[in-house]
Amino acid sequence: MNQNRILLVEDDRITAHLTKRILEREGYQIEQAFNAQNAIAAIFNFSDIALILMDIDLGDEIDGMAVAKQILEVKNIPIIFLSNHDEKEYVEKAEQISPYGYVVKNSPPSILFASIRMAFRLWNERSFRNQTGNISLSNQHLQNILEIGGLDILASDSEAIEVLLR
Repeated sequence: MNQNRILLVEDDRITAHLTKRILEREGYQIEQAFNAQNAIAAIFNFSDIALILMDIDLGDEIDGMAVAKQILEVKNIPIIFLSNHDEKEYVEKAEQISPYGYVVKNSPPSILFASIRMAFRLWNERSFRNQTGNISLSNQHLQNILEIGGLDILASDSEAIEVLLR
């Protein structure tokens, strides 16, 4: 996954422009959406979006948390919420939707960059766990087959099983 392409969903164009410039100086490629419809369309138009920075307040439209739910129904992608709200209920609601991050606007850029790096690390760890979970499931399946065939082999990974079969 190209971890440089980020979708920034922000209805305030000045904030969006400043945030985009800060992120681009850090080496990220930024696509922008200024409302819910543009955000959802961007997910389909740019297949290499690796992360979404989602404003919670999107003007008079549906809020960013509802947009995030809609996006997550069609694409599994890390989302970090950006908000002026630091109240507990907003943070807790965001945690239920997408536990990749919550950054209060006007935090120093270093906080935003660290949150992005942590979200990618968490995303990579979850992806790795999903992949290794599939491998261990297939190892267990292979071990069952070997035991049925009269071989008593215990192995923790496919390489060990391959060595034992040689």
